[in-house]
Amino acid sequence: MRVVCFVGGIGAPFAHFVNSIHESYSIDLIVLERRTFGDRLIRKIKSGPFKFLLLHIPRFLKDKLSSRKVEEICNQQFGDSWKRFPDDVPILRVDNINSPKVVAKLEGLKPDIILDHGTSIIKKNVLSLASYAFNLHWGLSPYYRGTHCTEWALIHWDPNNVGVTIHALSDAIDGGDIVGQERILISSQDSVFSINMRLTVAGTKIIKRIIGMLNTGQKPEFVKQDLSIGLLTGMRQWSSELDAHVLQLTRKNNFQRLIKMPIVRKKHKIIEFK
Repeated sequence: MRVVCFVGGIGAPFAHFVNSIHESYSIDLIVLERRTFGDRLIRKIKSGPFKFLLLHIPRFLKDKLSSRKVEEICNQQFGDSWKRFPDDVPILRVDNINSPKVVAKLEGLKPDIILDHGTSIIKKNVLSLASYAFNLHWGLSPYYRGTHCTEWALIHWDPNNVGVTIHALSDAIDGGDIVGQERILISSQDSVFSINMRLTVAGTKIIKRIIGMLNTGQKPEFVKQDLSIGLLTGMRQWSSELDAHVLQLTRKNNFQRLIKMPIVRKKHKIIEFK
């Protein structure tokens, strides 16, 4: 089967996603969406123009100082698979994931499967060029869809419902038919970063099992989502204040309190991959 991976950057989770799949099932192409520091900076400034300097520059400094911790988490979760993309897979670097360049490349390649992790919304004309298209989403759909889903679960004091969803790509943001989900248990040693890295590991394992099934001629079961429930959030709903709130919430003492206190919310029903 011809497999194409779409990834939203060069970060550790995207490299692991590609390498782990490539080790088991040969990937034919990586489509890499380039997001410059300037793009990210503008998005942050738009979410809180004047408070940006007060709330985000200290965070950037903190992140830089904790790079050793970030590396430790990546090594723990990914081994060596996060440091670079495989040398034997061609990479198509694009600013627009739906560009004519991508369409032309896929038309020539004729992929069986498109796999997506972390890119912008992929349009129908691109998705139609493969028999199957799956997304790895950091969140339990339909309960948490869109952006910052791990953070939204924590903000709602809902740690029991942090997880990953593998779903078919569609017009609805994180709203396509679900193939499999997994909930993870959060420990007092976790952070938003470590949680999301663990979600990538869990989601990649589900995707590999799906490819294995398709390789043997079996079709996975697709379960339609009820999009009338849950929370759909975009970047416009996110703000500097929420960023600061999550930083405060995930400080050690507060985080321990969050995961140990009795939670009123029940665990959401999830669809396990069979």
